[in-house]
Amino acid sequence: MKKSYLFLTIIFIVIIGMGVLFFFLYNHPQSQPETGIGYIIGNPDVEEAKTVPKERWTVFNEHELAIDTETQFKNASELTIPATYDGKQIYSFEITFTDNCDEAPHLKHVVIEEGIRSFSEMGCFVPCTNLETVVIPETVTWIGKWEFKYCADTVTLYVKKGSYAEKYAKKHKLKYRYGKPEEHRGE
Repeated sequence: MKKSYLFLTIIFIVIIGMGVLFFFLYNHPQSQPETGIGYIIGNPDVEEAKTVPKERWTVFNEHELAIDTETQFKNASELTIPATYDGKQIYSFEITFTDNCDEAPHLKHVVIEEGIRSFSEMGCFVPCTNLETVVIPETVTWIGKWEFKYCADTVTLYVKKGSYAEKYAKKHKLKYRYGKPEEHRGE
């Protein structure tokens, strides 16, 4: 009798272990198949999984915008982060640099639209060594500590007086101005 309980216990543990292993292997991003038109978000066998064309940005967690530099704004010098995309309100955004930190020397001007609340914790603009202007609305209430680490000497943040972005610029000793870049041309 004890042997049969021991045998059943071992079988049970093996089945649970295989299930956990299968779950992690199957849901790992590298195991998800690529398609000719984009990549698959979520489990490809589930009806809700979407295939996203490579040239499109991705909305995830209902209000977060993901931008992949390899396909979505390669070599662009200007970028606007929209507060609404695909009919959804965007509160946060992330930018993924695929190969190395020297991938975005071309990006110089960024406008973040009113309504965005935070940057990703991944350091959206860390690799942007030649960034010159970033317009940050007063709706932004969180920016990562190292966000402008490699462009601190070149970037000017355009902020609203008394905003979180102004406090961030002061705390991190970044140049900042009130208003928008076009209001200061020729100064």
